[in-house]
Amino acid sequence: MGAFSKLLGNVVKAVTVQQTRQAGTHHVMHVTATKWVYHLWKDLAYFYVMLGAIPASLLILYHHVYVGPATLKETPQDYTPKEYEYYQYPIQRFLAKYWPSYQEKYEIQLHKLYQEDYKRRMRILEKKVGQLMKSRADYKGAYYVPMSDKYINRMQADIKDAHKHNEYNGV
Repeated sequence: MGAFSKLLGNVVKAVTVQQTRQAGTHHVMHVTATKWVYHLWKDLAYFYVMLGAIPASLLILYHHVYVGPATLKETPQDYTPKEYEYYQYPIQRFLAKYWPSYQEKYEIQLHKLYQEDYKRRMRILEKKVGQLMKSRADYKGAYYVPMSDKYINRMQADIKDAHKHNEYNGV
């Protein structure tokens, strides 16, 4: 019996130690951010890149295989080639024809700046003219607001009608 109790004691001791070890650990579910939005964004990005990349690569392949690069030829005397016709590849020609070049963008920006400067100078000139007209008091165009006598005549007619109406009613 002594051996059995000794064996049983060791088993009970091992089970208790093992249970206490497991009970001491915290079984906690760690909350992490979801990756659903990331996977959705990644899938949509791949989809739209492939939606544009596959047709573009097929178009480029078609132009390189079937059309090929341009070759130089003699131009007729009465023909002046356009600027986009000097490019070697068809895609470059297409972009040069329909996409504005850096020089065009620069000149458009310069024109916008010129227009803004012109407006600024006109505002300064108008302000100066108004100040001079006001200080000399010789012309009323910049600060005088003309009034029409149409409304005054209408109001006087309404007053006369009201007086006639009051006289008729005996007031």
